[in-house]
Amino acid sequence: MAETTKYLGIDYETLEKLSADERQRLIDEAREKALHDYNTIKQYYTEKGIELGIKLSYKENFEKGFAQGIQEGRELVRQVFRLYMDGKSPDEIAEACQLTEDKVREILEGILEG
Repeated sequence: MAETTKYLGIDYETLEKLSADERQRLIDEAREKALHDYNTIKQYYTEKGIELGIKLSYKENFEKGFAQGIQEGRELVRQVFRLYMDGKSPDEIAEACQLTEDKVREILEGILEG
């Protein structure tokens, strides 16, 4: 009986160790899964944040560029009109403003008709 108890004791200790190892393995797996999930979520939201930042920056830059384009266009129309009022020909105005003669005529027609 002592040997049986002795063997049972060994078996019990082995089972206890295996059980502890299994618990530790489950804990390690859970920790690994949590870390993987965290990194996946972090990566996803980092990418979404970058994507949103690009969109906002693009929109902001587009709006700034659009406003700047309008301003530059107005200044160009004023310059064409000033040169026209100074008696310059469409050819001279086109050269001074780096435009085609057709574009100068189009601007002048818009000013004079409007």
